[in-house]
Amino acid sequence: MASAPPARGFDLAGALRHGLRLLAHSARTECDLRERIARRFGEEAAARALERLRTIGYVDDRAWAAAYVRRPRSLARSARLLRRELRARGVAPALAAA
Repeated sequence: MASAPPARGFDLAGALRHGLRLLAHSARTECDLRERIARRFGEEAAARALERLRTIGYVDDRAWAAAYVRRPRSLARSARLLRRELRARGVAPALAAA
């Protein structure tokens, strides 16, 4: 008799693997990762995976935002536009204003 697959919302290992695969492709904001992981594994697994990824230093919105504004394409943009773009990507308003 085959065992049932793990509950969709509680596959923490799968959620972590998925998050790591996404991060291996490119740096991402916490908001983007949460949405992508939750779509596949549920909100609870996404929250737990993000907590772990933050703990080990793989998710850092402050570093992501700093890299975003240093990109050559961003250098010609106004500070106001950059703040709006950062908030649209899920960066906290306090970080976007910094």
